[in-house]
Amino acid sequence: MSSMSAQPAATSVLLPTPTGLGCRVEYALLALLFCLGFFGYLMPALGYFTMIPGDLGDARFNSVILEHGYQWLTGQTPHLWSPGFFYPFERVLGLSDNHFGSVWSYALLRGAGLTREMAYSGWFLVGTVLNFWVCWWVLKREGFATVAAGAGAFVFAFALPMLHQEGHAQMVYRFAVPLAVFAAYRGLVHKDIAALAQAVFWCGVQFLCSIYLGVFLVYLLIAGFFAYLAVNGIAGFPNRATLRWGIENDRHSLWMWVGFALVVGIAVILLLRHYHQIASDFGVVRPLDDLRALLPRPVSYLLADNSQLTRWVGAGVMPFAERPEHQMFVGIGVLILVATGCVGMFLGQAVSAHLRKLACIAALTLTLLVALTLLVRDFSVYYWLLNVPGIAAVRVVSRIILVMLLPIAVLVAVGVEWLRSRSSHSWYIRTIVVLFAYLVVAAETMHYQPKSFTVQSWLDRQDALQLAIDLPPSGDTILYVTQRKSKPFYITELDAMIYAQDHHLYTLNGYSGSTPPGYAYPDPCLPADTRLKGYFTFRNVPEARQQALLSQLKTVALEPCAKN
Repeated sequence: MSSMSAQPAATSVLLPTPTGLGCRVEYALLALLFCLGFFGYLMPALGYFTMIPGDLGDARFNSVILEHGYQWLTGQTPHLWSPGFFYPFERVLGLSDNHFGSVWSYALLRGAGLTREMAYSGWFLVGTVLNFWVCWWVLKREGFATVAAGAGAFVFAFALPMLHQEGHAQMVYRFAVPLAVFAAYRGLVHKDIAALAQAVFWCGVQFLCSIYLGVFLVYLLIAGFFAYLAVNGIAGFPNRATLRWGIENDRHSLWMWVGFALVVGIAVILLLRHYHQIASDFGVVRPLDDLRALLPRPVSYLLADNSQLTRWVGAGVMPFAERPEHQMFVGIGVLILVATGCVGMFLGQAVSAHLRKLACIAALTLTLLVALTLLVRDFSVYYWLLNVPGIAAVRVVSRIILVMLLPIAVLVAVGVEWLRSRSSHSWYIRTIVVLFAYLVVAAETMHYQPKSFTVQSWLDRQDALQLAIDLPPSGDTILYVTQRKSKPFYITELDAMIYAQDHHLYTLNGYSGSTPPGYAYPDPCLPADTRLKGYFTFRNVPEARQQALLSQLKTVALEPCAKN
């Protein structure tokens, strides 16, 4: 990428770039840090491929969406937007995330012969690893030392707020965030059109990976732009006289990236338009009370309930309904290095002016995002944004911490840069200092208590449903499974969705971020045709079509109706 290839300012005014043994030691430290995240959290969360992160709800739903994408790519299902659950409603894929930007890794693993469960675990692993190495590469190219960029990348990929989202695996694929942000930064610094086109492209990729994170990335870019102007003044704003085609005036590179940006930009516009049409068709509306409950509060930044080391920080916060979505505490070790980064930003000398400026922009960006989204005594500036069409659909605003981790990562990287540069010219003293910083930042990740279910528990649920159904239904059957009262409704819905998907059937069962009109829980005491009749009324279905659909219905009651 042309705009990422320019040589940044020197990483330190006091310390030369390490060579020979010192360089090898720094890369060894980087490998060690990655292993602390990989073997300290990621592989235990996966149970070394015997466990799957998350619960039996959202994790399995994500696997259904990924499997649908794989089946569509391989021609096993004809309709991209109509996966076959919530049947006969059409376009129900638009009721939640679609994984268009990340299905490639899952499809490759399935194509290689892995089962859906193993491919899902591999998909989770690939996304996490990408987050680390892409962020490291971007920070390294921006001028950070190898070990400093590693610390920032670790925070971006493995900090506590990211680990708490393991049940919402659609949030894993965030690798486009640092690519978009630093391409935009390069575009502003160098007045480089090609770099700005890259920023648009990577922003579009993030939307395709997750619409939630795409929206939050836009917030991050806007906040970063204002922070950049505050640091550089209005003179830093590109104008027609200062704009350049590219860092090396490479017209070919410019038009390539402009073309990529246009293609992805148009795809995102069409995608959002499609989502808007589906929401309007189904009458999906997010009540303000739902959004208010999920805006960050001051106490949200203290919560890390699954951290065995630092859960005590938020232990005094009174329980509330949406507490699991407010796990925004980044960790004491991270905060120590952020504070060190702020010291390095203000004291200068040991850190280059370029990196101090980056730290200042990161700190201001972080401040703006906190101010924009914070709910204090039932007031938030964020309420003003709700006048923008589509913004209210982004319900869990507390997840913005997942993009806020990038400016936090920059401050951490500056902190390690300052410690490294101030310690000594002796590489072994610097090694001890950096190693200590790594242990400080990684300790809470390694002591995080992941929530996972065994792969066998996924398989057992499908085996149990297979026994209840007995003989596989014919291909034109519409399956409907009613729940056991002792189990949450969504467990039954997902059991039926997976069974139907594996057998290429339609099913009335469904689970998603929203539900279509006429949805009712799969209660065995409700008439089996309740959902179909809801569809008939909503779509004004002719009588002949109604009878045809009713004749295809096969109901499987896991237990009989037991009215109180």
